[in-house]
Amino acid sequence: MLATWGLAPSRAGQTPAGAARLEIAVVSSFDAKYLGDTPGHIAHGRIGKDRPGVALGDPVYRGDRLIGKITGVTWDRTKESIEVEFDPEPYELDDHGRPSGPNRVAVGADVWIPLGGPSATKSTSTSTSASAKAGGTHP
Repeated sequence: MLATWGLAPSRAGQTPAGAARLEIAVVSSFDAKYLGDTPGHIAHGRIGKDRPGVALGDPVYRGDRLIGKITGVTWDRTKESIEVEFDPEPYELDDHGRPSGPNRVAVGADVWIPLGGPSATKSTSTSTSASAKAGGTHP
């Protein structure tokens, strides 16, 4: 029997097209920072005056593929920038959710994170529907 616990990629829900998202660029990669650490990546992006609304464990995407989870976030309001540290998923998944090969994240790659977290789009559409039913408008 082959045990693969710990190697199985997580199944985060895909963020729908048109959701608020922040494009960031991978600027650094590391194998491990301390004993027992795992490989990770650091990405930077400009966020302007917006509040990021991202948290540890939120998904990181390249194109429409989940490639990792956020493990650290630093928001610099004065520079209007954000630094995101994330751990990569061990495998890239095909359209059927099966591992198709190692997940390679290169320095210089463009990745994105959903602003407001992975469920921000659901809560926005729910409040829009409730507002429309009440005869109001939603900005």
